[in-house]
Amino acid sequence: ALGSCSAAEVGRTIMAELNELFEQILHSERNFQERTSRLRELSSKIQQCQLELQQAKEASHTLQGEQVVKRLKLAGLEVDAKLLAIRRRIAQEQKDKVAGNKKQVIGELVCPLY
Repeated sequence: ALGSCSAAEVGRTIMAELNELFEQILHSERNFQERTSRLRELSSKIQQCQLELQQAKEASHTLQGEQVVKRLKLAGLEVDAKLLAIRRRIAQEQKDKVAGNKKQVIGELVCPLY
């Protein structure tokens, strides 16, 4: 087919094919750069998410530790409250006993048993 074409026509055909090939190369290069850019953005976002996840885990561990401390303090306060209630009950029993002894002593002073 090329034998029946003039040199100028062959040259134009080759140039047209080279231009088309060059355009395809440029298009492929742009696509490659766009994909590379997107991959970099995604990689950066992934790193940011990983950092945020790590910070959230650390915050969670800190809050869990604080919760344990607060539970222990609460348990200590509950024990203190129970001990205080026991002491009050004992003090009331002792007060009642002393009051009973006082009445008995007063009664004996007023009405001796001899």
